Amino acid sequence: MKRVDSTPASVTAPATASDLSNADARSDARWRLLGRLFLGFVLALRVATFLDYGVTWDEATERRNGSLTVRWYASGMQDRAFLGERDQYLYGSLFNVLVRPICRHSPLGYYDTQHLLITLAGLLATVAAYATATHLAGPLAGLLAAVFLTLTPSFYGHSFNNPKDIPFAALYALAVLLLVRAVGRPLGYGGVAALGAAIGLLAGVRMIGLAILGLAVPLVILLWRRTPPRAAGQTRSLLRLALMLGMLCLLAWGVMLVWYPYVQLAPITHTWEVLRGSGHFSWWSRTTLFNGQEYRPGDLPRAYVPMWLAMTTPEFYLVALGCGGLLLMSRLRALPPLTDTVVRVSVVLLAVVAPLAAAVVLRPVIYDGIRHLLFVLPALAALAGAALAFFVRRATRVWRIVVMALVVAGVAVTATDMVALHPYQYVYFNRLVGGGLPQAAGRFETDYWGVSYKEALRWLGDHYRFSAGPIRVANCSEEFLTAYELGKTDGFGQRFESVASMDSADVVLATTRWNCHRAQAGRVLHVVQRQGVGLCYVIERHAPAPAGPAATQTRGSS
Repeated sequence: MKRVDSTPASVTAPATASDLSNADARSDARWRLLGRLFLGFVLALRVATFLDYGVTWDEATERRNGSLTVRWYASGMQDRAFLGERDQYLYGSLFNVLVRPICRHSPLGYYDTQHLLITLAGLLATVAAYATATHLAGPLAGLLAAVFLTLTPSFYGHSFNNPKDIPFAALYALAVLLLVRAVGRPLGYGGVAALGAAIGLLAGVRMIGLAILGLAVPLVILLWRRTPPRAAGQTRSLLRLALMLGMLCLLAWGVMLVWYPYVQLAPITHTWEVLRGSGHFSWWSRTTLFNGQEYRPGDLPRAYVPMWLAMTTPEFYLVALGCGGLLLMSRLRALPPLTDTVVRVSVVLLAVVAPLAAAVVLRPVIYDGIRHLLFVLPALAALAGAALAFFVRRATRVWRIVVMALVVAGVAVTATDMVALHPYQYVYFNRLVGGGLPQAAGRFETDYWGVSYKEALRWLGDHYRFSAGPIRVANCSEEFLTAYELGKTDGFGQRFESVASMDSADVVLATTRWNCHRAQAGRVLHVVQRQGVGLCYVIERHAPAPAGPAATQTRGSS
């Protein structure tokens, strides 16, 4: 009698290439779905919380920049009021002009609507990082990049009320994505035109964005060299390359020009003047706190940018980039030169390293941490996501478990910190290098933009009441920051008055920047703090005079 083998075929039969391919496809589909779900969650989270964030002192200036550009065009290019706005003629007005009609007609008001648009720009940068990492190493890399950038507190905190650096970062991330997408595709005029327009829009926020042509031009030449020659001959091929490079540069410069009234006055000489002056602001004379010392502009040590990046980037970046990078270097010899993957990774790596290296070598005037270099973070997140995805696919099971446990722990700790710091995520310091916020406070800047004035004013309105009024309130930064919050809150206009001079104020809101909180004589009524660190002090300089003998007062305590 013939014996029947009861062992399932799936156990005895070896897996075929088709089976493995199908399994990879199913795995990629799952990661892609998770990535899209995560991006949807981030969108919902941003929309649900954007009203929690206060205004920054740059927002009134940026609104003015957009207004003056509109006036320039409305006057037939005759109104040159923009020349009297300090250094604003050095900046493009792309974002400031485009948001104006939306903000002016929104029921939310100008600045709250602008915050919503800024946070959507931050989400756009996250989507670009997701897509870039997916092109580098698949959907798992994209998901990891989106998670990493969302949990980068310095970027996330700025992506609600930073009207210049976040739109610039979003457009930079899109330009990097277009460069990465160009690799491995036929080189055509349409793709080159799209890339040139994207670079022009980027430069329409800050002209230094034209520097990305330093990546785009060599890439176009490389892709041209890899294109099979046509029967028409070498001369026509060279002409085609010249036309593409000309289109790329002229489109980038032409699109940028639309947003620079000052450059339109003398397109060639003023383009060079603005590029040469980028990062060297003669008007900025205030000191910057770094490692416990106050530095004048231009005197900061070369370690300023690397240290700030090391202190404010979560530790999981180090794990992801370190493990993935070490494994990749151990296998470099097995990789053929200039494969599509190598070119893509090189483009993203240069997009991160080149600006940081330029900041160290050229030493432009930098302050407010690495606010001016936030645009490298989406590309850095894409690299970290791709590196970790590469490691997960190639490392042994034990190492995968160890490394992923470290990453998950880092993600959990950072997420906890971000919740605790809300809505001041941008004051975050990691524990490994920065020692955490409690250790970094006093040696480095924390709330340098006065975002905490909003919470301080809310406390003042709830706890500080006089029968006589109004109570005069000032702050250490720009009067706009208190005047705006007092004006938008029902009832505050009758009880409080915003004044520019701290000497004439009854109550001063003092952040720790330039030790303003220590320079004010008076009684501390309340401290806005996170993780035990004071961000803004509500200081009563002197109590307002009562209206008469029967007047009463109640004051909150800290």
